[in-house]
Amino acid sequence: MIAKLILVAIGATQGASAHVVDVATAQRAIGTPSAAATAARIEQHASRGSTDALVGELRAVLADPTLETAAQEWLLESGLHGLRRLPATPAARALVAELSTRAPRIFTRVEPEHGRHAVPLYDVGAVARYTERDWVRGEARVAATKALTLGNADALEAWLEQDDSPRAMAVRSGILDAWHATKAERLEGQRAAVVAAMRAGRDADRLALELARRLRDPELYSLTIGHAEPAVALAAVQAAERELDSVTALVVLGKAADREPIASAALRDRQAGRR
Repeated sequence: MIAKLILVAIGATQGASAHVVDVATAQRAIGTPSAAATAARIEQHASRGSTDALVGELRAVLADPTLETAAQEWLLESGLHGLRRLPATPAARALVAELSTRAPRIFTRVEPEHGRHAVPLYDVGAVARYTERDWVRGEARVAATKALTLGNADALEAWLEQDDSPRAMAVRSGILDAWHATKAERLEGQRAAVVAAMRAGRDADRLALELARRLRDPELYSLTIGHAEPAVALAAVQAAERELDSVTALVVLGKAADREPIASAALRDRQAGRR
């Protein structure tokens, strides 16, 4: 009776194709010879870097009426995880965009102590969205690496142009990946622009912290501690204590004493480290 009520509730929000199954039933569905053969082809395409062949396989999965729903969702998830590691093509982007809005279709009940709530066993839409963000992050990393290699101002401007959207966060993650991987002597060419951005109140916090760490730069540590968002400022306090000599660190950490809640958080962190 409980299972039927759960299924009715899910169907009302997710559509008539939603199913509640136990894990054993799902495992039987994905263990059929047909599903296993398709999974093997998916893995083969992914290992060979054959993006469009993998897309074709996933299109075939979507169109196959003989596959049980659990097997279909599992195969789509598996294929999307493979696509995350491959270069995006127009066909791959189209498929991933299509699947990114797909609601979960297979649910299972969690343990009784958690109220036996139904939760997604597979979530194709979520994996598709992760795949899109991975591609965006990788493309941003490549572009930022090129800009840093050339000493181009785009290395910072691309960061400053972003907002708080998931796509923008992926872009910033890719840019930060590039800064992590770039040699310190190349990053030094970005120092003046980052200092100017911080003094102007622009959101270059995480890049300023990365530069401060890589260059062991007291001024950048001071700017980050004094102006960055609290989490980044506290990370700068911790890094300055580790990376700078004791006299320089004492001067830099004076900035933290003038700013709450950084001063309190830094004190708690230091006390915890002494236990």
